[in-house]
Amino acid sequence: MRKQDYLIRQIDQLGCILGKILYDLLGLKIEEKLHLGTKLIQIQLKKALGISDFTAIPSEDFLEIIQLKNTLSNDSLETLADILFLLAEEEAYQTNSEEKIHQLFERAHIIYQHLENTESTYSLNRHYKMDKIKSHFMKAYKDIIKKKA
Repeated sequence: MRKQDYLIRQIDQLGCILGKILYDLLGLKIEEKLHLGTKLIQIQLKKALGISDFTAIPSEDFLEIIQLKNTLSNDSLETLADILFLLAEEEAYQTNSEEKIHQLFERAHIIYQHLENTESTYSLNRHYKMDKIKSHFMKAYKDIIKKKA
């Protein structure tokens, strides 16, 4: 009984820490200062995961490479996907570099899709983000069609 209580407290503490990180990122986004944290985020991700540029990893191998380099729980994977999602939104706001935006959204979508397939708990937030990414892809596809016409 005591071991179970201790484990639950540890999981709650980890959740609080991850929540604080995302809260800070979202706070920067609300204040339209996310660009100030973008470089710091990339440095921290490189330290934590050993990967400096997520867009350099081929999309078909992305999830496998991330999981081979690091043993990440589903919660950590979801946090990584949320960070990639925020970076893509910031990239869209700051530079409008369609290729990098597309790559970041694609990597986030790969992780979200993996979680959707493996998690037993449904996440409305995850579903919302996946829909937002899909609408970005549809918009990009329509723009390509217009350019060809």
